[in-house]
Amino acid sequence: MREESVPEVSVIIPVYNKADYVVPCVDSVLAQTMADQIEVILMDDCSTDGSLELLRKTYGKHPKVRILQNEKNSGAGMTRKFALAHARGEKIAFIDADDTVEPEYLHRMYEAMKATQADMVDEGRPDFWRKGNKGMVLPSNGAERLLLLRYFLINTNMVQQMTTRSLLERCSKYFTGMRFFEDAFLGVVLLCLAERYVVIPGTLYHVVSTPDSVTRGDLLDKVPDYVENTLEVFRRFLDFQKETPSLQANGEAISVVYSYFLNLSVDVLFKPVFQQYPPWEVNGKIHETLRKHFSESEAVYIQLLLNKVCMEQGKQYGKDLGDK
Repeated sequence: MREESVPEVSVIIPVYNKADYVVPCVDSVLAQTMADQIEVILMDDCSTDGSLELLRKTYGKHPKVRILQNEKNSGAGMTRKFALAHARGEKIAFIDADDTVEPEYLHRMYEAMKATQADMVDEGRPDFWRKGNKGMVLPSNGAERLLLLRYFLINTNMVQQMTTRSLLERCSKYFTGMRFFEDAFLGVVLLCLAERYVVIPGTLYHVVSTPDSVTRGDLLDKVPDYVENTLEVFRRFLDFQKETPSLQANGEAISVVYSYFLNLSVDVLFKPVFQQYPPWEVNGKIHETLRKHFSESEAVYIQLLLNKVCMEQGKQYGKDLGDK
């Protein structure tokens, strides 16, 4: 950063092996209508595809851009946390390195945040607006907000949002190095702990579909990692639940969050495996991992629950296709 003025918004972009996508992403941020009020922090997570060299060559002299690198590969969650320590703006926006945003993206959320005195603004999911909802301030009780996760109506992926730096710093210990769902876990925490959470209509954020290592290679060999990560999300949420009195008092919200994480893991991780391999092979891998943590009967119960969710999602998927 070569300007002395303090930016209104710090845009943090974690980068790991995104050389083919990161330039359009950064260019879309620098083309914002409020570009003179932002700083862009590009945090490289020890890329091996030349991403860092590309960033330095393309933006090394740009007055609005700072290019940093982790000491070691740490995952997207910790990369966001490390970059946050360098941010100077009071408002923070995270953007994934393979996505792009329209010119009014930041200004729209910034103005909504100022007008409502919110410490978090979210674009919401498409279904939220298809149900006829308009921009709104969510309930002040964080546990009650979590009930919206029952219908997957709120973003928990750390993009399509603007957050105050003070809220993120207050939740600093919930940034994790988990391989999967590190963003969803932190998103749930923020949804619960924000003092004023506002959802605005529509989206100016464009997710670019790219090949993901989560669904590449031998998926069957990845099943143990999928199971371990899902259990870790549950354990971390249990710890958060114990630390949050308002949440402890709302059993319905707790149940909704566990169901949300389970459905998320099935949809993103396990369903692609079941689509490629016979059920008995997948179940063998799942059971083998569960037995490291639970008794035989508990492992069987959890596995049956996971299978049921997979089957229900498969039925819903078929119904959705039939409706089209």
